[in-house]
Amino acid sequence: MNTTEIRSTFVIAAFAALVSLMTQGAATAQTGDHGTQTAAAEGMPRLAFLMGHWEGDGWIEVAPGERRPFHESETVAAKLQGSILVVEGLGHGVSDRAATSPIVHEALAVISWDAPRSEYRFLSWESSGRHVDAAGRLEQGAFLWSFAAGPGREIQFRIHLDDQGRWTETGESGGHVFFEMILTRQPA
Repeated sequence: MNTTEIRSTFVIAAFAALVSLMTQGAATAQTGDHGTQTAAAEGMPRLAFLMGHWEGDGWIEVAPGERRPFHESETVAAKLQGSILVVEGLGHGVSDRAATSPIVHEALAVISWDAPRSEYRFLSWESSGRHVDAAGRLEQGAFLWSFAAGPGREIQFRIHLDDQGRWTETGESGGHVFFEMILTRQPA
C-alpha cells in the first residue's frame, strides 16, 4: 500500500467510526434515552395491580342527590416496554347493557412515571373533548390523582383493590363523594 491508499483507508475508517458515533448519538437523542428510560419504568411496576380487563357498575352524581348509574369496562395495558400504562374506559347506561345502550363515558388515559418529580403523570382525554393533566401518587396501596377544577376546587380520584380484589374507584371534591364504581377483573 502506498501513502495515498493508506490515507484513503484511514479517512474511510475514520468516516465510518464518525457515522457510527453519530448514529448512536442520534438514536439516543431520538428515543430520549439518557438513562431516563430505566428511571421512568421504575415507578410503573407498582401499578401492575391495575392491569387487565375490568367490568362492573357505578354511579355519578349529576345533581345534588341525583345519581346516574352506569356499566363500565376498563382495559389497562402496559406499553412502550412497560414505561407507560394505557387505560381505555367505556361506560354505558344501565337500562340496557347491550352494545346499543347509550355511551355515557368514553376516555383514554396514559399513566407514566415522572422520575425528576418522583410522581406519576395521569393524562386523560374524553370523547367530549375534555382532557386532564394530573399529578398522581401511590398512597397506602391506592393510586390517587387530582387536578384543579376551578378556583379553590380540586377533584381527586382514588383507585384501590378491595379485600375481594375488585377495582374500587371514588371521585370526590371538597370531601363530597360524587362518583363510585366497583369493577371485577375479567379472565384474559
